[in-house]
Amino acid sequence: MPPTLQWNANRFERTARSVMWTLTAHGAQDQLTAPLPLEDASGIRQLYAYWSSQPLVHRIDLGELDTHITERFITLTELPAPGRSADLLRPPEGARWVRRHFRFTEGALALATPDDVRTHHAWLTGDRRGPAPHGAADAWGVAALMEVPGYLRWFGDALNRAPSPRPPGGPDNLRLLEVTLTRYARPISFASLPS
Repeated sequence: MPPTLQWNANRFERTARSVMWTLTAHGAQDQLTAPLPLEDASGIRQLYAYWSSQPLVHRIDLGELDTHITERFITLTELPAPGRSADLLRPPEGARWVRRHFRFTEGALALATPDDVRTHHAWLTGDRRGPAPHGAADAWGVAALMEVPGYLRWFGDALNRAPSPRPPGGPDNLRLLEVTLTRYARPISFASLPS
């Protein structure tokens, strides 16, 4: 199920939360399964039932992955200086990782760096000759987004849409969003899985 964004009108930002679960089965000396995230706790229950009945399995680890998504409107002037990274220096306490990217209300889904944002903005507000500039689908951005249930579907068919000749209402209606994904991970017991 796609995350539902809730607007905080006082801060001009939207937030959502997504939870997934992982299962890792261990043999006597090695790991038997890779921890593949699943959105449905019942799927983890079925995997647990299967792996707990296998004679080679000595231990099963369950984990909960909790991803917090925050979007806030910013302006081009709020971006770091050209050539500087937009990465957060440290994850918040208890977080496994933090990823930040940018997107416009029209155009590419994920822009990894402030320079990608500036280049894409120039393309969106210019004559749009040629394909969209490179950088709209970087390796970590797409991989991190794909780990969040429904995140890519969340923007409808944005990846499959051909760009319109101009942003609706002209370049003045083009808004920039800073998107921050924060992943928390913790071990859990079978009893703590939701029903």
